[in-house]
Amino acid sequence: MPACLSLLGILTLSYPHNALANPIKAAGNLLTADTLYLSVENQIDEPVETNTLRINELNATAATGGKPLVFGKKTIDSDKARIVAIGGSLAAGVQNGGLYRASQLTSYPNLIARQMGAAFRQPLFSAEEANGAGYKLLIREDGPVFRYSKVSDKLAVDPKSNAGQFRNFEGEIDNLALPFHNVRGSWKDLEYYSRLALPSMESQDFIPYFKRILPVGASDKSSSYLQYVEQRATADFVIFDPGMDGHLQSALVGGDASQLPQLEEGERGDKSEFRIVKNLAAKGAKGVLVTIPNVIEFPYFKMYTPEKLAMLQGEGRVSIRTNRGTIRSMNDRDVLLPSAKVEALFSGRSSGEVLGERESLAVDEGYDETAAYRNVNWYNEYYVKFIAKENDFAVFDLYALLKKINAGGYVTDDGVEVNPAFPDGNFYSDDAIHPTSFGQAVIANECIKAINEHYGSGLPLLNTREFLK
Repeated sequence: MPACLSLLGILTLSYPHNALANPIKAAGNLLTADTLYLSVENQIDEPVETNTLRINELNATAATGGKPLVFGKKTIDSDKARIVAIGGSLAAGVQNGGLYRASQLTSYPNLIARQMGAAFRQPLFSAEEANGAGYKLLIREDGPVFRYSKVSDKLAVDPKSNAGQFRNFEGEIDNLALPFHNVRGSWKDLEYYSRLALPSMESQDFIPYFKRILPVGASDKSSSYLQYVEQRATADFVIFDPGMDGHLQSALVGGDASQLPQLEEGERGDKSEFRIVKNLAAKGAKGVLVTIPNVIEFPYFKMYTPEKLAMLQGEGRVSIRTNRGTIRSMNDRDVLLPSAKVEALFSGRSSGEVLGERESLAVDEGYDETAAYRNVNWYNEYYVKFIAKENDFAVFDLYALLKKINAGGYVTDDGVEVNPAFPDGNFYSDDAIHPTSFGQAVIANECIKAINEHYGSGLPLLNTREFLK
């Protein structure tokens, strides 16, 4: 498996091979434990052609735009405006655990730019390599273990590369958001990653996408995301999404504090990720900053729960090894992470385990490994909202939006109930983390409303119903 797919494998879960003792049929193909790979034509359950056509139509509308865009005291013709997005997986358009052409076309920055009537250039995978690095889709069948098929045709991986690198993308780019990128580490250059004793999730999964857009022959010493953006981002309007990727990368491995933001001395605007905003605003750019959500509320962290396990096996058979080194019985507040041991318990292949750091997040009276994710609002308040106010940027409170959606009962402006349930809801894609195309449209509309409220822009909302399956 190419290195650029490693986080994809984590997001979309490993599955026990014994779970396929009985072969299943799908689209006329016989699947066994060793042949779980279907072509996209046979397995895809997202309306790729429909969404692609719709966005192409929106692109055509944007190309004939020319309407005035109002951002407070600043007005610019839409056909002359440059909209730039900076961020991580969500803004890039990751869906079903991977990035592919159809998911790029429904990324929320692209949808916002369409509503502005402005051109928005993305590093799109070609039609011939439309499935990007590949992605996975849930096999919908009854059972306690979640299993996936892999979309593995039309990939964009360069066959000449032993490391599974992409072919280089050529052309100007407005969507500078990159999958699996912890924007708070934007100062790190490629040489920094090459010196790591062991490859991190970040270096394995972000770097191939970053190298894809770097100019051929770029120096490792001068190739940091911060430098790349500062050299290329001259913008009239900026969508800046600091990203949930750092929090997500931390939680996926059982609590890695190095991926989480820290309070820093000095001016808040000088923090590496916000230096970009400060410099762009100084050149006259307007924009919107996006808050970071509580990732523990995503369905991924509720796929396997102590309560479900107790119903299957009874209580008292599973222990948790905390990061403090202590071992205790599992309680109903612990978070179980999809992993080989956890899936063995749920499939009945194991009746007792000691779950370690990468298999659980421990929660008890004296120690809560989920607290850092639930308390992310300190960063939103101290940094995101402060920087937005300092630079006259709007704030899109994604943290608050996802809290409302995950609580249930949220209805879009065009009357669609947003269902956060997994796997049968309409908001979360098959990786149980990133939104569907409909989910991206919901996010785009809420971001547009924040822009309109702050700047009086009068941008029209999307019809989210069109993005449903």
